[in-house]
Amino acid sequence: MKQKYLFVSLLVLSSIFISALVILGNAESSATLDENILAEKALLEAQMNGLMSMPINQETAKMNLSDWNKHVNAELGMDADKFGLTPDTPVFVLAIKGNVEWRGGGLPQPGQEIAENYDNITVVLNARTGDIIWVGAYYPDYPMPVPVP
Repeated sequence: MKQKYLFVSLLVLSSIFISALVILGNAESSATLDENILAEKALLEAQMNGLMSMPINQETAKMNLSDWNKHVNAELGMDADKFGLTPDTPVFVLAIKGNVEWRGGGLPQPGQEIAENYDNITVVLNARTGDIIWVGAYYPDYPMPVPVP
């Protein structure tokens, strides 16, 4: 009788331990970085890509990658999962109004001597890792993906 009780007790303890590991694993994989840390990193990325002054105004947003892609009419690339990106990856968006002399990808074009000027820049980070996913600027009066007054 004692052995049967000991076996049942071990079985219950094992199932509690395994359940706790599963819960902790799921919580860890869905955890995101602190919003202040993400905002600081996104501002630094904006400055590296051409933000020339302090922001005049800014907005932040949290959403999943699938929702962000809808804002910019994009899709996940074929190899996105190799980089840990899935439609439900949480992202942090910092949209800024300010003076931008674009230094990001795509410019200058051949023969172009001066940087393109914009009045905004948007940075999207993986909210779990802080890695950059997207950065872009729009011409004045063109709607930004996350509106900034």
